Amino acid sequence: MKSRKSLCIYLFFLSLFVLLASEGYAGLYEELQKEEIYWIPPLRPPKPEPDNLYERILTPDPEATLTKLYDARFEPYMLIRTSFSYTEEDEYEVSLEDGRKLKLNSANMDTSQFGHKFGPALESVEMGMRGRYQSSGFHYHIKMELVPREKDGNRSSDYLKDAYVGWDKYTVFSVDAGRMKVPFSQANMKSTDKNNLIYAPVLDILSSKRQVGYKFALQDPWRMLRFTYGIFTSISFASELIKQSEELLYTYRLDIQGYNILKTFNLLYRDLSFNIGLNAAKTDKSYDTQSEVLYLGADFNLHLFLFTLEGEYVIKNFYQPPLPDGTAKADKGWGWHIDLITHIWPNIIDLIVRIEEMDGDEVIRGQSSDLSIGEMSKQKKHGTTFGITAHLSNQVKLQLNYIQRGELEGYRFDNNVFIGLVQFNY
Repeated sequence: MKSRKSLCIYLFFLSLFVLLASEGYAGLYEELQKEEIYWIPPLRPPKPEPDNLYERILTPDPEATLTKLYDARFEPYMLIRTSFSYTEEDEYEVSLEDGRKLKLNSANMDTSQFGHKFGPALESVEMGMRGRYQSSGFHYHIKMELVPREKDGNRSSDYLKDAYVGWDKYTVFSVDAGRMKVPFSQANMKSTDKNNLIYAPVLDILSSKRQVGYKFALQDPWRMLRFTYGIFTSISFASELIKQSEELLYTYRLDIQGYNILKTFNLLYRDLSFNIGLNAAKTDKSYDTQSEVLYLGADFNLHLFLFTLEGEYVIKNFYQPPLPDGTAKADKGWGWHIDLITHIWPNIIDLIVRIEEMDGDEVIRGQSSDLSIGEMSKQKKHGTTFGITAHLSNQVKLQLNYIQRGELEGYRFDNNVFIGLVQFNY
């Protein structure tokens, strides 16, 4: 009798849990499938798609009305990433092009894809606040980095990351103003907590970081094509400094959103989806060391069943000012990467392989008397990374990466790094 009573109590609470889970939008199935889990149901559940073009244009963007808290106007943000790295050598010797030898000690380098420090490191601590005023479409985003780094891994004094306001009530048009990520390059726009591996692709250092300016986006009502235009200037502590305030950076990006194209024409096939991005950016007058820069790039994301393939190619052309004799010098940096992600346990465990190559510029460096990490970061390099990621929950994931990186010119050395990382983001 006692056991039967216990069984009844157990079944009662189990039934209650299942009921609450299904009603609360956070059942076991959704958690395993890693759907977007909300603490409460969305304030404005997505409505059925409009029947005509007029209604489609004037219907608010359903993705812009979701929230994770009771008050959508104040949503805190936090990211903590801590790692432990192991290298085969703590001190090693590299050979310069002129035959000289240079000893480098990993204890003097920051941990990054360019550094080799042994032991624990605090990779990132980001804190901020974001909010949305649902009926109006206005939103804001403020974020600080407590362990700031430049894109090449060196420490920075740039504690401010995001500080912008915007309006995106409808799917067809949006505008943002303030300091934000420049809309160029898939790697550049992807947030740190969404990286496939611990570090972004090395080619990311070719593109400009966060700048101050405006960003405008136009999109068709079916969300098949999205065009983003930006105009930016810089501030004194940004890694790429525009010398005068009237010098501007113009960015252009076209997103071809394959999933929505297939959906519009009723061509959806299982888990097939793809996105293609075409990028261009240009500075007027002078930039950095009084030179003009032109950026070009293309990227893609393809997902099918248990596999996701991402790739990108970026070119950065430097146009130096004309010399007194009328001749001008041009230089070029370029980079590419391919990421293959295998979802061996979908949305729980991923296996990732990345192959990449990058040349900061076509001038061989490493022979200057200024033997700095900044010089090293611009070397032609090739890398292969193997990684495994475990998504323990929506907020916590573990990553283990093995990075084999080799310098192909200037400072010549190969380096093998094992890095484990714990990430918490909210």
